[in-house]
Formats: sequence, C-alpha cells, structure tokens
Amino acid sequence: MILDGIGKLATSALELISSAHFHYSGTSDALGHLGAFIGMNHGFLVLLGVSHPRLERIRELVDYANIGWTKLTGSGGGRCAITLFRPDIENQTIAELEQKFTAEGF
Repeated sequence: MILDGIGKLATSALELISSAHFHYSGTSDALGHLGAFIGMNHGFLVLLGVSHPRLERIRELVDYANIGWTKLTGSGGGRCAITLFRPDIENQTIAELEQKFTAEGF
C-alpha cells in the first residue's frame, strides 16, 4: 500500500513537471503542488522506516525556516536529503539555514 502510494505520487509529480502549466506560467501553484508531493513522499518513506533522526532534523530546520520542501533521498539511512527551495527565498535566509546546519554538524 505504501509503495503504491509512492508510485502514484511519482506519477503525479512527473505529470505535473511535464505539463505546459508547470513550464510556462508563474509556477507558484504548480511548485506548491510539487512541494506537497515531496512532503507526502517523505512521509511515506518515514512510514517505511528508512528515515533517520538526522534526516528528520534537516527536514525540521527547513520546515521551520519555511523556505521549501525536503525529503530523504538515496537509501535514507545514509543521511542524504534534497530540498526544493521556494523561488522567492532571500539569500540571507539560506545563509542563516546554512549556519544552523553547520552548528549542528551537518
């Protein structure tokens, strides 16, 4: 059931990023939908038990900064994450997040 959900999310994300709407309009709505897919996918991966407390901390810091959407990638336990930033994020906000990551040993 979880793997079916992951597959449906992947198909939906592919359809979204392949659509003309995603490429040629302001993309804020489409980007928000893609971000929601990223969050749901991460949730499924957590349910599968492939996340790690450090990955969850990365996601938590990104969520708190409200700069985009993060999910684990790769094998999960290997502590790899990917973040899709919102297009309107200021460089200072990213720099502050980088400082928090560094302070926590990332």
